[in-house]
Amino acid sequence: MAITVSGYGIVDFDDVSTITPYSEVVGLIVTSKEKVILHGWTEADNTVENPVFYSFSLPPGTDNRFVKSRTTIPAGLRLEIVAVEKCINCYLDFKPRIKFRVNPRNLKTVHELPIYLGDSFLVEKWGENHEPITYDYSIFAVGS
Repeated sequence: MAITVSGYGIVDFDDVSTITPYSEVVGLIVTSKEKVILHGWTEADNTVENPVFYSFSLPPGTDNRFVKSRTTIPAGLRLEIVAVEKCINCYLDFKPRIKFRVNPRNLKTVHELPIYLGDSFLVEKWGENHEPITYDYSIFAVGS
C-alpha cells in the first residue's frame, strides 16, 4: 500500500495490478507525444529537503510547498507501466483515482524513487463488465 498527501489529507493506494481490467496495462510501454513536467514531491511540509516520489503533469505543472523539484521532459519520453495503484479512501472524487507506477526507459532521475503517471494520461475509461478499456492516445502512444 502506498500513502500520498492530497488536498484532502492523506490517502491510501492499493496495488491492483493483478485485477482485471487494470492488469491489462501492466507491461505496456508508452511514449510521450508532447513535453511533460516531472515533479519531485514530498509528503511533508516544506522543511523536508528531498522528494519521496515523482509524478508527471502537463505544462505548466504545479508549484507549491510539496514540490521539491520540477523538470521539463521533451516529447519522446518512454515509460514502462510496472504497476497500477488505486485509491481506497478518495471519497470526494467523482471517479476512482488510479495511477501507474512506471519505469522510465530513457530518463534518469536524481533520486531512486517511485515514479507515477496518472491514468488520465492514457485511459479515457476503464472497461467495466468485460468491456474493453478506452484509451486516450493524445499525450502518450502505446508501443515499443
